[in-house]
Amino acid sequence: MDVSKLDNEQIHKLQTVLAADSLANYELLWVLEGCLANAASQVYGLGDPVRPAGILVIHRQCLWLRVQEERWLEPLLEKLPREPIYRFYTTEEAMLDMLMRWFPQGEYSQSSLMVRNVSKSWRKRFDVRVERVDSGPDMAGYLFNIYADSSLIAAVSGQSHVAPYLELVSWKVYEQDSYYQLLEPVFGALTSHCLETEQPVVVRSGDANLLTVLESLGYKSFSPLYYYVAAAE
Repeated sequence: MDVSKLDNEQIHKLQTVLAADSLANYELLWVLEGCLANAASQVYGLGDPVRPAGILVIHRQCLWLRVQEERWLEPLLEKLPREPIYRFYTTEEAMLDMLMRWFPQGEYSQSSLMVRNVSKSWRKRFDVRVERVDSGPDMAGYLFNIYADSSLIAAVSGQSHVAPYLELVSWKVYEQDSYYQLLEPVFGALTSHCLETEQPVVVRSGDANLLTVLESLGYKSFSPLYYYVAAAE
């Protein structure tokens, strides 16, 4: 099969196909949206551009890779930039196994993707207050301040790259001595706020304590994210 570089129109068509199962393809949809906003990013498809048998995305010095069969991997790898170190992302364990064979002696880490879909049965309440900050028309994303009484205890930012999900991408808890105790009320109140506006929520984290809190709030793990760093040969 031939490998072709996809133009913006083809990327849009690929997004439409992937969006039919947005959770399974969440990470790829997220990074493709970033590629459309960054002229330096490159997307390669193996075979049919709309339903490719393999995809390689080069975005912000990171490589996102998916291929159906290992025998088709080599044509995609020929498109890699000449770098001493490669930083791969994939959501598939089989893809990680391929990378470990093709680029041995690398190191990988893993984080989890958690989703909280809208539910009419949500009844939890927390003794903190969520305030959405207006970031202005020129600012992308969302910013939430969380208060206990009149004291600001946390700030959480979010972005919406894959409709209809709001992804919470960064958070800061100001009372560090109470960090773990505040995780449940902060994320619980923010989850409640989003569910009231009928917006499902996604969180990506490798923090076991936070993942436990999210599970108690009804979040479900839907896709691991593997980050593999290896030297080029």
